[in-house]
Amino acid sequence: MLMLMLMLMLMLMLIGRQVQAFDVHGVRIGDRWDAEKLEQAMSYVSVPNSQRFKCRDDGEESCSGTTRYLVADVRLTVEGQDGRVRKITMTLPTDDFEQEISALKREFGEPSAEWLPSPDVNTPLLFRHRVDWRLAKEELFALKFSNMATISLTTPQDSLATRYPPPG
Repeated sequence: MLMLMLMLMLMLMLIGRQVQAFDVHGVRIGDRWDAEKLEQAMSYVSVPNSQRFKCRDDGEESCSGTTRYLVADVRLTVEGQDGRVRKITMTLPTDDFEQEISALKREFGEPSAEWLPSPDVNTPLLFRHRVDWRLAKEELFALKFSNMATISLTTPQDSLATRYPPPG
């Protein structure tokens, strides 16, 4: 009986983990746009002042800069629309991509879809690794190109996964 209860608790934890919202330092798609809160959440002390995460002060809902996310230093851009966070994009070196994907899997569970080319593929490809986590109202999507990698957090309407299907 105890074993059954433990298995049930573990199952509930895994299910609950898979339906949680994606976030970057506690910021989620759909959050109210608050430039001061965004700058505070994304600040990373070892980043030089000229590269620190800053929001525009001209009324545009846009912020960018360097921060640390999970295991890698990333160039981060946060975009808003109508007073809400609409899109979060990270750019990172390809050398950090696999470690970052492993950290994302630990944080958010197994992806909805993942694609890697077979080892015998010799044709040029636009990208070398594609990972996609999808929830009802948001998508976490990662691509590894030859010279850089990107991770995007968007709504299904702004999906990047549909723009970059696996090579067929």
